[in-house]
Amino acid sequence: MNDTRVKRVRLATATRLFALFGVVVFLAAAIVYKGVDMRTRRMWLEQREGSARILAASISHGMTNVMVSAGQEERAALVAEGLLRGAVESGAALSGCDIRNADGAMVYTFRKSPGDDEKNLRSVVAKIESEGVGTGEVEVYFDPRPALESENTEQLLVLGYAVAALAAHHLAEEDFFQIELMVRKMIEEAPDALYAIVTGPAGEVYYEYRTDEFKEYITDELAAGAAEVSLLRPFIVQEIGENKERGRMVEVSALARDGNTALGAVRIGYSMKSITKSAERTRELFGLIILGFTIAAAAAGVLTARNMTRPLALIAQTASSVWEMKASGEYSSIEEASEDMSKLRSSFENLRNKFARRGDEIGDLSESFLNMTTRLETRLNEIKSLYQRMAVADRFQAMGQLSAGIAHEINNPLAIISTYVQLILRREGLDPELRAEAEIILEELDRIAEKVNDLMSFAKERDYVFEQVDAGEIVSKTAALLRHQFKNAGISFEPDYWEGGPLIVSADENKLRQVFLNVMLNASHAMLDSERKVLKASTRLAQNENNVEIVIEDTGCGINQEDLSKIFNPFFTTKQSGVGTGMGLAISYNIVAAHGGKITAESEPGSGSRISIFLPRT
Repeated sequence: MNDTRVKRVRLATATRLFALFGVVVFLAAAIVYKGVDMRTRRMWLEQREGSARILAASISHGMTNVMVSAGQEERAALVAEGLLRGAVESGAALSGCDIRNADGAMVYTFRKSPGDDEKNLRSVVAKIESEGVGTGEVEVYFDPRPALESENTEQLLVLGYAVAALAAHHLAEEDFFQIELMVRKMIEEAPDALYAIVTGPAGEVYYEYRTDEFKEYITDELAAGAAEVSLLRPFIVQEIGENKERGRMVEVSALARDGNTALGAVRIGYSMKSITKSAERTRELFGLIILGFTIAAAAAGVLTARNMTRPLALIAQTASSVWEMKASGEYSSIEEASEDMSKLRSSFENLRNKFARRGDEIGDLSESFLNMTTRLETRLNEIKSLYQRMAVADRFQAMGQLSAGIAHEINNPLAIISTYVQLILRREGLDPELRAEAEIILEELDRIAEKVNDLMSFAKERDYVFEQVDAGEIVSKTAALLRHQFKNAGISFEPDYWEGGPLIVSADENKLRQVFLNVMLNASHAMLDSERKVLKASTRLAQNENNVEIVIEDTGCGINQEDLSKIFNPFFTTKQSGVGTGMGLAISYNIVAAHGGKITAESEPGSGSRISIFLPRT
């Protein structure tokens, strides 16, 4: 009995000691974890505060002579607007700024986002002095949020800035096709992007993509907030709402401008769910680490903490170096931005290699970071490719302007040469060989004139005369013009016209006729070598009954998928060399866009093509 009591006492004592040891180790692990977290937060906060101090000092130097002159409020506002615009555009850590005079009265105030609450911001103060005498002070506010959330917001702004910068070029050119193509591609490939809206300078909507499923979130208040985007406030971030599927959602409004001229804005909705999941996984990861510290020895816990601190410090240091480079001024070329992104990706790759063999959340987290930077690098390369395409488009535009400027100089000599060749052909007793050569000359002159007219048609400003017309009737008349050509080519024409009454649209009849003619001629050319030659033309109301839909189908050779997205580009053609100029569909696209409609293409090699034209119904 005594032996049993002794064993129980020993067991209880061992249990207490083990429990005490577990509590001590747990507390030690918790302290280490807290230290790691505080150190990371402190590093980030110091970097943000340092950037804000530099910015405050720069603004105070700019205000030195302003604050001692008459009318200081107006002059201070003008100078501050210029300085703050540069700070906002450079990506500096700026959330707001207050400028006060020597009496403490507010001279100028600014907030980067209208809803910024000063309770959630921190600030630094720089004195304004002139010859040793204090004339006022500058207070710069910055966002002290943790690095992970802030970095995610900065990435959203970078994407918004890139889309807005590219959209500005196409808005200036009124190239709605390129805007649609660019925005759709970027939104579909951005993992967190939800929708996009491109608006004009007066807030008119030029293009919407994937907005139907977010109608309840895209409110008038949200649109009013987005309308406040300006040269001084080129980015506005607003809360959209939250749901279980996508988590917290925000909208970034980015200004599209040409110099100091606002051309419109790009509004992009984002889901913050991925960053929330990353934060949750990070918390779970640290929980597992604490549990491991409870079981393991204190020395092993310290070593593990150091192994975590180093890669986190490397991430913060690398990210800080990139933003410091950004804060010193805008990149002079896309190649410089690519180099910085490559360095950041290399750092994450080293981190992944270090933790890949662990097979736990740390390895998954490092892999996720690497995938994220790889996607960003890929998107940056795509932007680089878009810039190259824009440069090519600029050269095409210059060619069009040049051809328009010298058109009369070309057409007049062509007309004179053509006249003389025709006079030669009318001579009696003309040598047959000379006649054949003269006919070849006349034929080639007609080809030159046709190409010059195509270039002129694409480059010159078009005057539209809009009237209430029946789109179905125009399609029918256009097909009637080509019936002899269809018959000679062995093409069977199968119409399927709407029988529910006129399909009235507001349009320029001649311009629409040109569109239908271009599409039908392309269809007939595509069937030259086909065994089965059938061209179908149908007219009907679209599903929403707000648009008229015209569909032209052929049984021709079809178009490769890699070429399908290019067929509306100027000078692009799949025809043989010497047949066509590649301008017909480009001109057709601009005509349809000018009518507020859209034109799409579907095709499979060997299975024919389908061109759909949508026009607003009146």
